[in-house]
Amino acid sequence: MTWRRRLLVVAPAVIFVGTWPFVADQSDALALLTDAVTGLILIVAGLVAADRRPSGRTGPLLIAAGYLWYVGDLYFVFPVVPLVPLLSFAFRGYYDVVIAFLLLSFPSGRLQTRTQLIVIGALAFVYLVRSTAFLVMAVPGLSYPDDVFGNPFVLLPNAPLESFDAWITALKALLIAAVALLALVRWASASPPTRRVLAPVLVGGMGWALSSIIYDIGLWTDLTFGVRIPPWQDVAWWSIPDYLVRGAAAPIGFLVGALMLRTARSAVVDLVSGIADQPARRHLQDSLVKVLGDPTLVVLYPNGSLWADANGRAVEYPVATPERAPTPIESDGRTIAVIVHDSALLEDPGLVGAVAATARLAVDNERLELPLARSSRRYARRGSGLSRGPMPSDGA
Repeated sequence: MTWRRRLLVVAPAVIFVGTWPFVADQSDALALLTDAVTGLILIVAGLVAADRRPSGRTGPLLIAAGYLWYVGDLYFVFPVVPLVPLLSFAFRGYYDVVIAFLLLSFPSGRLQTRTQLIVIGALAFVYLVRSTAFLVMAVPGLSYPDDVFGNPFVLLPNAPLESFDAWITALKALLIAAVALLALVRWASASPPTRRVLAPVLVGGMGWALSSIIYDIGLWTDLTFGVRIPPWQDVAWWSIPDYLVRGAAAPIGFLVGALMLRTARSAVVDLVSGIADQPARRHLQDSLVKVLGDPTLVVLYPNGSLWADANGRAVEYPVATPERAPTPIESDGRTIAVIVHDSALLEDPGLVGAVAATARLAVDNERLELPLARSSRRYARRGSGLSRGPMPSDGA
């Protein structure tokens, strides 16, 4: 991404935040500053992630989450613009859906199980229900600041919006807890190299989830029983760690994870430089096991109509399972090897592609070197045969 594009991405947020000192209530300036910085952290983390992995979804989604963070702040920047306060309150908080999706899909950007899809879909649906209910029930001056324009969408002005919002908030907390549990299960079932990459993502995601659950439970108890849990949520300083952990912990985790993916790919690239000095079949498998941290990885080679491992033992062609995945290595339209590895590595297609390219280079090198070695041995035998023949006399 060029500097011009980076500037275009971040400039609207900077301009928006730059207006706050002139329009916002300065009685809690530190909380206001924390709120502003949190959105910028999301956007900057997205820019860095997009630069590190241009083909990935993490960067664009983090940038989107940064702008969604500011939706709830539109009402005090544009308090008298028609519909802005109403829409600001109705559509606040959608960054949670983006963060939840990223937590379960990083680094591939794709959800892996039906359960994950159901939970993320349910969370998005709950937010849509909350927004729709707010639009048809909210009364200006009661549910949100009055912008003098009124709510043109209101259909049920006497409906118990506060009670409905309380139970929607409780359901949202349960779904975020489910996302956190699925993230833990995903991390625990991943291969060692994938766990290393997912560790900072998990830590940041757990921070976001825990902070969001505490906030939602506190809001639910306040709306239902008139009591804040924990009680310090009413203290002025609480909004500062709340904003930072709920908004910034996850993107920092995603950013560290993206940088670690780059490091893993660099290790694969470093492996390429050592291939020329090593016989491929003897060392390729050991090198890939070391670089990827997958002790179960094996490299198979075609042997007539069958397959053989690096030691020449005949094996059957591997079948893909939820735990194991075969990645064929092709050259000139032919499959020259198959890498059987932990299926969790498929979550980073770029890393698998780098490994496949490395293996292809190694096997191709060996295939080219074998004829040269045989020719060298033939010439060596001929040379030694000439040296053993009769030598001409000096008088010949």
